[in-house]
Amino acid sequence: MKTFVLAIFVASAAIGVESYDCSPQIMDFVVAMRGCSSECGRGTDDCITCVMDKMGFGTDTKDTEAFVKAEAHIMGDPHSLDCLDSMSLIDVPMTEESFKDFIAPLKGKSLAEVNTVKADQDLLRVLFEAANTCIAEGGCFVYEDEDEDLA
Repeated sequence: MKTFVLAIFVASAAIGVESYDCSPQIMDFVVAMRGCSSECGRGTDDCITCVMDKMGFGTDTKDTEAFVKAEAHIMGDPHSLDCLDSMSLIDVPMTEESFKDFIAPLKGKSLAEVNTVKADQDLLRVLFEAANTCIAEGGCFVYEDEDEDLA
């Protein structure tokens, strides 16, 4: 597995993929993904629900602050913003202001409400997949105490 991880790192460097600091905020996502392996095996929506729960954002139908919490978690970490910026989710650099605009349609809604509006659900899926991809490309899915790659 170490050879595989090294090969991925070398290949990433060769094609210009940045290596992000595995900040505490990014590692929260990694740890949540690890705790949600069975849910993530069932599909994206089950995975998102589990990860949001494990990260403490909330998944209850009354929890309309879930995406406010997610926004604060990401905006509090320049490495998370850089990671998302590398995914070209928007036409401008991913700054705190542009991320606020990006996530605005989800704020004030519970996860259940987001999942009833196709545009909102699609936005959440795009954000989740972008985070998963850039974190994997940055090499943060490798654990120091285990020789395991979750990506």
